[in-house]
Amino acid sequence: MAEVLENVVKGETTESGSVADQKAHEFFSDLVSKLNVTEFLYNVKGMSENEYQMWSAAINKNLEPMMRSNRIASNVACANKAFEEFMLALRVEKNVKLRKLAVDISRSKLYIWAEVEDDDESSMRSVLYADSVANLKMEELGFSVSATVVEKSDCVPVPSHYVKVIDNESK
Repeated sequence: MAEVLENVVKGETTESGSVADQKAHEFFSDLVSKLNVTEFLYNVKGMSENEYQMWSAAINKNLEPMMRSNRIASNVACANKAFEEFMLALRVEKNVKLRKLAVDISRSKLYIWAEVEDDDESSMRSVLYADSVANLKMEELGFSVSATVVEKSDCVPVPSHYVKVIDNESK
């Protein structure tokens, strides 16, 4: 560290060091500018009630509402990423035919509900393969995927709390 500071004082920074330093300077300058604007909007109550309450909670060191909000945002981001990984893995599979596809999320899991034609073992395996791939990709984030696959003749409706993504009822 002392060597780095000595080089800076002498004006001997590497090209990549000066580029990195410039990016850091721009980042922090932008952050300070945004905080100044936020402080102004807070003082004149020029923000939404939710934003105002969030900043009030932070100012008063009541972090629970912020933690709750961040947890919800994190869950949604993880669910979106898990679904993206699931769909990417499913697209690689050949001849996948889904009659229905629906999703639901909980605090740490994406639930996938799929319906295939009777005896379509290939599509069934593909859904379970995509489930496994998505789980491997999401493992580090503590988020998982759980796929349920049913056949048309099972006559099991999509659970009411799931959001339908594909609904090919007539096919």
